[in-house]
Amino acid sequence: ILSSSPISMRRGGGYDSVYETFRSRKRWKNLRLYLFNEVKLSTFAASFAILLLFGIVFGFIVHMTASSSAHLPEPEPVEIHPFSPSKFSTQKAEKKESSTSNGQKQPIRTGVDSSKRPQTIWNKRQEAVRQAFLHAYRGYEALAFGSDELRPVSNETNNSWGGFGITIFDALDTMYLMQLEEPYFASLSHVLKTNFDKDHDASFFEFSIRYIGGLLGAYELSRDYRLIDKAEEMAQRLLPAFDSPTGIPYSVVNLRTGAVRNPKWNRGTSILSELGSVQLEFKYLSMVTGKSIYAEKAHQVMQVLGKTPPKHGLYPVYIDPKDASFQSDLVSVGGLGDSFYEYLLKQYLLHGSQDNDAFLWEMYLQSMEGLQQKMVATTAKGFTFIGEYSLSSDRRLDEMDHLACYVPGMLALGATANNPKAEQHLKLAKEVMNTCYQLYHLQDSGIAPERTRATNSTTSKIRALLQNEHNFTVLATPIGLWCQDGISSGQRLLRASLCCIEPQDRRSIENGAGTSLNRSCITVRLALHSQD
Repeated sequence: ILSSSPISMRRGGGYDSVYETFRSRKRWKNLRLYLFNEVKLSTFAASFAILLLFGIVFGFIVHMTASSSAHLPEPEPVEIHPFSPSKFSTQKAEKKESSTSNGQKQPIRTGVDSSKRPQTIWNKRQEAVRQAFLHAYRGYEALAFGSDELRPVSNETNNSWGGFGITIFDALDTMYLMQLEEPYFASLSHVLKTNFDKDHDASFFEFSIRYIGGLLGAYELSRDYRLIDKAEEMAQRLLPAFDSPTGIPYSVVNLRTGAVRNPKWNRGTSILSELGSVQLEFKYLSMVTGKSIYAEKAHQVMQVLGKTPPKHGLYPVYIDPKDASFQSDLVSVGGLGDSFYEYLLKQYLLHGSQDNDAFLWEMYLQSMEGLQQKMVATTAKGFTFIGEYSLSSDRRLDEMDHLACYVPGMLALGATANNPKAEQHLKLAKEVMNTCYQLYHLQDSGIAPERTRATNSTTSKIRALLQNEHNFTVLATPIGLWCQDGISSGQRLLRASLCCIEPQDRRSIENGAGTSLNRSCITVRLALHSQD
C-alpha cells in the first residue's frame, strides 16, 4: 500500500517518502489525512489504527524496560593495559556516553552472578557482610549524608575532610561491588554534582587515596567515564603538592589557591607512607586519561628515593622535600611507613614489565631482606612479630603496630611474582599472620590491640598497649588472612576474630556508625575464603 500510493509516487516512492511526510510539523494531521485519503480508511478506522500503533510501541518499550531492570547483565570482559610513559596516547580509556546521562540508570555489572551460585555457608557469610555494610550506610544516610563523617556517639557530623562527603567517595566502589543499586545511584548523584572549588587545606595523601582512589575504583567496575572526569578534577587541585625542589609532595595543599605546606607537628617534613602511597592512583589516572603529567609527577618521587637507598633498604619515616634527606632514623612498617612498601610491590605488579619500573622490584626485594634481618623476631612461645628499627643505633624496638598486619598479605602477594625469595617470604607471611590472628584470639574481648609489645625477643607473652582504654584498631588482619589463604592453602579456612559491642553497650552502633571500641565486646568470627 505504501509503495503504490499517489503520495509515495509523487515524492519518489518507498518508505523514505512516507517518513518525510510524517516529519512535517503537523504529524498527526498528515498521518490521519494520509490514511483517510490514500489508504481509503474511514476517519474512525484511521484514528483507531494510529492508537493501535502507538499502543504497540508503548507496550514494547515497557516490556524492554522491565526486562532490563529485572536481570543484571553479565559483565563485559575488561582488559587492563600495562603502563608506559611513552604510550599514553594509545592507552587512554575510550570515552563513551554514559547511559545515565539521559536519565536512565545503567544496571550494575559485577563479575559474580549470585543467582547461579549454590547457596552455601559462604553465601550466608557474604550476605552477612553485605548487611553489615548496609547497617553502617543506613545510619550515615539518615544522619550525615553528604557530610564527611558521622560521630557515632553524639550523632553529629564531621566535615574535616573538605565537607564533600568523603565517606560516599570512599565507599562508592564497595556499593557497586556489593550490587547495592539504590545506595550506589544515590551516592553517584551526590558525587557528580560535588564542586571541589573550596578554600580548604587538604591532606594530599588522604584526598588522593579516598577521593581519587574511590572514584577510580568505581570507574574500574562501572566504566562510567564521568567518574574519571571527577577524579581528574580533584587531581588537578592536588598537583601543586608536587611542586617542591625534589618533586617529593608536601602534606597539605589548598584546593583553591594551590598553596602548599607541611604541618609543624612533623617538623616540616613529608611522611614516607604518604609521599609513597599515591603512585597507583596517579599512574592509573594517566592510563585512563592518556595524560602523562599525573604518572610523571608520582613516578619522580620513586626515582628520587631510588637514587639514594638507605642502609638495608629500610626507609626512615620522615623526609625533607627540599633535598630528599632523611630527617629521622626510625623505620616502621606500621604507622608513618606502612603502605610505602606495599606500593613498591603493587606498582611493579601493575606495570613492572616496563624498564623504567624495574627498579621498584629491586627496592622491594631489598626492603624485605632488611625487614627480615633487622625487624623480625620470635618470642619463646613462637609468636613471630615485626618490630620497629633505629638506623643510627642498629637496634630493634620490640613493639608492633596492628597496622603491620598487612605485611603477611603483601609478602604472599609478592611471592606470586618472579621472586627468588618466594618460599622464604611465604614462610614469614604465615608466621606473622599467625601472630596477628592470635592478637584477636587471645584477647578476652576478641579485639586485637592497636599496638603490642614484647619485652624482649625471648619473652613468653606479647602485651597489649592500650591508651585511655580505647582501641582504634585498623582491621588489616582479615586482608592478610584472605591473601595468604588464597595463595598458600587453596580451600583452607582461616578465621579472623573480630568484635562487636555487647547489647548493653550497643549505643555507639545503633545508627550504623563505627567508633573506637572499649572492652565490653564479644567475639564474632568472620570467615574468609580464597574463592569468596
